[in-house]
Parts: sequence; structure tokens; C-alpha cells
Amino acid sequence: MSKRHPSLNPLSREHHHGLLLAFRFTVRLPKNRKPDDCPQAQVADTVRFFRQSLAPHFGAEEDILFPAIYRMQPQAESLLTQLKQEHADLQQLMDKIRRKHPKAAPSVHFSFH
Repeated sequence: MSKRHPSLNPLSREHHHGLLLAFRFTVRLPKNRKPDDCPQAQVADTVRFFRQSLAPHFGAEEDILFPAIYRMQPQAESLLTQLKQEHADLQQLMDKIRRKHPKAAPSVHFSFH
């Protein structure tokens, strides 16, 4: 099996960080979090991570990676469509978090394109 192309390494690392965020939500906070880490700080951390890491990551996938995959494997179109929908779903969840916690989460719309 061949190794991934080095240009994919940043996306792979970002996937890892995204999975850690999902784990954080799934099991609440890991025990190594600061004792004074309140829900507002958690929301702010999540919004910041989404804005700084995930939104640009989704943009790179949708603008560069997905078209390249489609050119090489047109039969992957339905999977790529599903992935784009999942990005949109995560955007909607982030919007919901920001609306529910406006003081903790600045009102910024994230764009993937």
C-alpha cells in the first residue's frame, strides 16, 4: 500500500484535531481540562477552532481535494456530495451553538469557499 501524498498531511492532522473535538463533545470534557473551564469557555474554544481550523479545512477539501478526486474517480460523486452535506450540517450546528451562546461565541459566519 502506498503512503499518502505529503500534500495531504496538513488535512490529515486537521482531521485528527477535529476528531479530538468530537471526542470532547462525546465524553464531555477530558479530565485534564482546567478546573475553571466553564461552558462559555468551551463554546468560545469550539467556535474559535471551527473558525480557524475546520472552516478553512472544509474549504480546502471542497475547492481542491474533492474536484481532484472527482476527476480521478467520477463514481465517487455521491460520496463527495455526502461529505459536502456533512460540512453544511456542521456549519448549521455551529450556527446553532453561536445563537444559543451569543456572549461566548462571536457572531461570525464561516465560509468554506
